Amino acid sequence: APADPPPEGEEELAAARLQLAPLGLSVDNATGGDADVLLCFSSSLHGAPLRVSRVHLGSWGPGGRPGEGCTPILRLATSSSTAAVLRIPPGRQHLRLAIPGGLEGGVQASSEVPVSLGGEEAVLPASGVVPSDFTGKGPAEMTPGMDQVWLRRSVSFEEGTMVQMDMFVGDDAISPSVQLSLVPDDGRRETLHAYGGRIGPAQLSGRYMLMARSFVAELPEGWVAPEGGVPWLVRCLAAGQVAAEEAACDGSYDANGYYVPNIPRELFRFSIAPPTEEGAPPLSVSAFLRTHSPAVVSLRLLELPPGSQPWSTDEVDPVAGRCQQSAERDGVLTMPPLRACEGSDVAELLEVCIPYKPEEERCAYELVGRLVRREPLVVRRKKAPPEEEEGGEEGAERTPSQ
Repeated sequence: APADPPPEGEEELAAARLQLAPLGLSVDNATGGDADVLLCFSSSLHGAPLRVSRVHLGSWGPGGRPGEGCTPILRLATSSSTAAVLRIPPGRQHLRLAIPGGLEGGVQASSEVPVSLGGEEAVLPASGVVPSDFTGKGPAEMTPGMDQVWLRRSVSFEEGTMVQMDMFVGDDAISPSVQLSLVPDDGRRETLHAYGGRIGPAQLSGRYMLMARSFVAELPEGWVAPEGGVPWLVRCLAAGQVAAEEAACDGSYDANGYYVPNIPRELFRFSIAPPTEEGAPPLSVSAFLRTHSPAVVSLRLLELPPGSQPWSTDEVDPVAGRCQQSAERDGVLTMPPLRACEGSDVAELLEVCIPYKPEEERCAYELVGRLVRREPLVVRRKKAPPEEEEGGEEGAERTPSQ
């Protein structure tokens, strides 16, 4: 029988789940011992892979273990059909079945114990884990050598909620270049970055900004972006529903900066205007600084109170030759920055919020990038094959005899 149509307004989410989301296999083993599950996989594509991972449900319950997540346990590849027997321990278990996006295949499961096979959003809630999905499309044009923001979404978690987030990208050539991050809104807690497309499981509390961005050094030859952009889906596993609110990510300003001899080794300086209308949402600032040669660089966001200046020529000490009232003196900050970061070859300043303030209290903001120090250039030479080395030696020996 044909599947029921998705609810009105969720057609895009249903399509993303069908194309990108993994399947779920829930096994309720109440026998007290191990149970066998026969898993069959078929596909007309030669070498089509099916990856099976175990989702540790204990990670999301009371006393969860953050170190556990999805453990790979099986990989099947077939040109027509193949099967494997999985030995399942006692209790309720959940397996994640993943087929690369764009491939079609059929999966069947049978066992003497109750099993449920389908989309994770349908089979996981019975285990006390609720998937929350966010979907969309990447930039309509992928620009090599530039950081591009794919999504921004404000998410909130209750105290001590165990969370895992997976991002699925609908293009294998672009997927490794997409980075998912969870940025705390207070700027004091640690920012979580995805490894292998996954964040967590981790115990979280409060508000975060979920963001994804890409940096593609070079697009594959002949690669063409799909209409509207590359589709993506973020799946959040938690013990309950996650409060989420979409945030704009279409404002992007890019510049090559400059480099001239200067005392503070300043690369660029941008002035950022804060919100000026009462009730306006906070302005969110993210910045990425990358170098084309080995170097340590820094980013600093300065908050200059009314009356202060990033540098001043009006009030100068005639003896010391220094400005008396300034946020900086000879490139050295005289007040702590609102946010600062430093890194080798890349510095990332993520999700700094600038709120509205009345005019008499309104600050000015400046984003400053600096070169901290240069690093030595490392040259890696490719070792010649043994045949070429031998040939070179013979040629060197023949030269004197000619």
